[in-house]
Amino acid sequence: MRNFLSGLALLALVLASTLQAQETLYHHDLDIKIDPIKHTIEVRDSITIPDGVDLKTLRFSLHEGLSPSSPTAGVSIIEIPEASANVDKGMDQEDHSSVFKTTTYQIHIEGQQPDTLVIEYAGIIHHPVKQMNEEYSRGFSQSPGLIDEQGVFLSESTHWVPSFGDEYITYKLKVQVPAGWRTVSQGTRTAQSENDKYHHDTWEVNTPTEEVFVISAQFTEYEYQAGNVTAMAFLRDKDDALANKYLETTAQYLEMYRELVGVYPYAKFALVENFWETGYGMPSFTLLGPQIIRFPFILHSSYPHELLHNWWGNGVFVDFESGNWCEGLTAYMADHLIAEQRGNGAASRLSTLQSYTDYVSPEDSSLVVVTRHPADTNLAIAWLSAHDIEAVAGLARKLPHYGKYSYLGFTGTEPTNSLKGQWPAVGSPLSADLVDQPGELPVLKKRPALAMLAPVFNAARMQLDVETLAADDMQGRVPGSTGLDKAADYIA
Repeated sequence: MRNFLSGLALLALVLASTLQAQETLYHHDLDIKIDPIKHTIEVRDSITIPDGVDLKTLRFSLHEGLSPSSPTAGVSIIEIPEASANVDKGMDQEDHSSVFKTTTYQIHIEGQQPDTLVIEYAGIIHHPVKQMNEEYSRGFSQSPGLIDEQGVFLSESTHWVPSFGDEYITYKLKVQVPAGWRTVSQGTRTAQSENDKYHHDTWEVNTPTEEVFVISAQFTEYEYQAGNVTAMAFLRDKDDALANKYLETTAQYLEMYRELVGVYPYAKFALVENFWETGYGMPSFTLLGPQIIRFPFILHSSYPHELLHNWWGNGVFVDFESGNWCEGLTAYMADHLIAEQRGNGAASRLSTLQSYTDYVSPEDSSLVVVTRHPADTNLAIAWLSAHDIEAVAGLARKLPHYGKYSYLGFTGTEPTNSLKGQWPAVGSPLSADLVDQPGELPVLKKRPALAMLAPVFNAARMQLDVETLAADDMQGRVPGSTGLDKAADYIA
């Protein structure tokens, strides 16, 4: 198993290297100013254009509240009205309750193409938080983008950064917010300063990423150095005890997964408290709601799950059209592993199987099952069973939004989604079919957990420190004694 995981870590590094070598990378140098009271943002984006890219062939879309122009000589930004559209993307891209308009633009160039394209724009972004649709609700709400006195949330779903397609990007972000506020983004914070009016942060991301997040509020900030990684906590109210719990737990899981999987791919991992209930994981931080972070069980359930996603999901990214392979792997190495550490591995597996079996009630359900042609993966056949003719219209409306799934279950005539998933990989060396094996199945010995969480404090080391500092040659560490100097040297 250890060799398998070492190979898995190597695979992750190979995938990341391949991604960086093959993808066209745009670098964004963003300088932004945010006014929470007015709900406004001002942006100057200097985009480094990769070699071989013809700007005249590119289109990009922005939030309808932003009006772009370019100070670059010979460059003009032209709106394409027929290409503009309503978008229905929130952070949970399967919820379609958050709809706003984006405007599409094309770049017009006179003369020689510049190496750097500068785009400037400003406007209002303020989409109030809404409860997610019932079929997607996990007690959460969402907004595609919000600048408000309570806080700031900007992501790809806000369409606040020009995107030329599905490219990966790197960026440097300089952000100005009111004094007393703090900001969080991916990557490393390389500078911060504050005066009477404003707070300034600089965040840099030098490895490929999918989007640019900006989270901001009047945070109290905490940090703890865990080896080469900085564990951070951004809380909306000062709470030293809560922050220390998260920082210590972060350090424990970072070390456990470092030994199990490989080097953590980012310079930080931060807990960030949102002002509405969310459970989001981003590269190098997680955005959790104010009630969620105070549930005692979160520290050893959802929290390590989000941390582990930084190796895959938010480190090695997922092509969702081919299936979300990383979610099962993360659930196994976080949720299930924690159950195993507590001696509940078998019970956890049984509970998962029971939940899967009981998920859909056949008396009030519509089912969709899809399988690919074994000889031609471009072809597929689907089987649909509707329990009520009134559910068919709703199925026809909703199914286009579920293209990545192999099977689906719906209840009621709305209908409401109650089950979704992809078929597992076949022919995997990690699985074996025991159905046709002769005789009784062997009774498996109870196995130790794949890894154990190290204690926050090393008892043996603490005992050694106490004995050393209390030794006779320390002379009671009396002020002015050589023993005090020896004690100081030992601690240093």
